[in-house]
This record gives sequence, C-alpha cells and structure tokens, in this order.
Amino acid sequence: MDPREADLIRKFQQGDDDAANAVARRFAPVIVGLVYANVGRTQDAEDLVQEILLEAQQSIDRLRDPTRFRSWIYKITQRVCTRWRRSSGRAPDLLDSPEHVLDRESTGIEPERAKRIREVVATMKAPLREVIHMRYFQELPYEHIAEFLGISTAAVNARLIKARQLLGERLRDESGA
Repeated sequence: MDPREADLIRKFQQGDDDAANAVARRFAPVIVGLVYANVGRTQDAEDLVQEILLEAQQSIDRLRDPTRFRSWIYKITQRVCTRWRRSSGRAPDLLDSPEHVLDRESTGIEPERAKRIREVVATMKAPLREVIHMRYFQELPYEHIAEFLGISTAAVNARLIKARQLLGERLRDESGA
C-alpha cells in the first residue's frame, strides 16, 4: 500500500467523512468483484457491497495497521458473503454477469464460448473464482490481489495457474480435443 493510501485510511479511522467517501470510491469496484465472485447475482452483489462498506465504517477503529486495510476489508467481505449464502441458501450464479464481463467486443470471445467460460468459473471453488475475477475481470495486478487476499504473489500466481488449467481441461473435454 502506498503512503498516500495509508494516510487516507488513517483519516477514515479518525472520522473524516471525505476520507470515508474516498475510500468507498477507491475500493468499491474491487469489493464488487469479490462479492460477485462469491454470490454471482449482480443485484445481490450491489446490496452486499453497501453492507460491507457500512460494516467497515462501523468497525474501522479496530483496524490497527492502516497498511493492512485491503486484507481487513477482504475478511469483512468474506464474512458478509458467507452470512448471505447461509441465510439465502443460494449458490453463486455467475451467469448473471455484468454486461462488460467477457463481451465479444472487448475480448473477441464468441457469446456462447463466453457463457461456457462463466459456467466453468462458477463451478470453481471460491479462492479460484476470486483470483480469476480480480485478475481478468477487474484487471488488478498480482500485488493488489495478494494484498486483498492476504497471500503472497506466488500464491496468487499458483491459484491463477490452477484455475486456468481447470478451465482449459473442462473446455477441452467438451470440445473433444
């Protein structure tokens, strides 16, 4: 985390409303991706992001090290998503994806192929889904993914390799190659 970001988090901890708004604007897109990777449905993801940001605001005083904000907000995100899955009884449905995810114009992927990729990703365990979304749909660098997930960049790379292998195997099996 760069020093300016850590200063922003400190101001947020001190109750600065402008800093709280800036933190929400800066981190909401990543939180949306994490939530979406865990619950799927776009409308549910948007609602849960609001819940996560509220919970973060209410408990920001418990964050001891502002440089650990990303991993701290990730833990809140995981808790909120777990509570949602338990209370709703729903599994992730990644077919309700935002329009920009795997669209033909930006990726060159045929719509049916994109749909199948989303279906395969939806069947992956959460740690693999999360890194796929963060890296390929949100285009985050490995370092940011590692900070959010509280793991090393090598672990991010290993999860991405595993997810790509799994995706490739499942798509190859279907095509008979």
